[in-house]
Amino acid sequence: MALTEFQTTANVANNEFGAEAAYRCAYILYLKNEYKETEKSIFAFINREPSYPYWMTKGLLLLADNYAALKDDFQAKHTLKSIIESSDITELVKIAQDKLDRINELEKLQVPKLSSEDLKVEFKENKIDYTNLFKETEDKKEAIKQ
Repeated sequence: MALTEFQTTANVANNEFGAEAAYRCAYILYLKNEYKETEKSIFAFINREPSYPYWMTKGLLLLADNYAALKDDFQAKHTLKSIIESSDITELVKIAQDKLDRINELEKLQVPKLSSEDLKVEFKENKIDYTNLFKETEDKKEAIKQ
């Protein structure tokens, strides 16, 4: 029900209320774990004119969360870095930085650190005779001639 109301407002209102409604539509889809639809909704919202920086940035934060839910940390981090570098909305930049820090910490916990002493590679002697590998037998030569 709420999704329908927000969709109607987003489609009709070409003002800040419409921008907020478009963001809320994407957020509801995200809460329903409809990540592909969330992504489409966010991109449609971002490409819409006029844009409202606060809601645009909120949409990008949601996009980063959506990427993280899809286990695409590369895109999530890139999106958050983009917000940090280009937004002048201090409260949203702080949220982006916190989310980026959290992703980086989780990555550190998941990747086991190996030292060069932990890595052992053993090469065994190769006992395969390659000398006859490309030699043709008389039977094969006859078959090729025919």
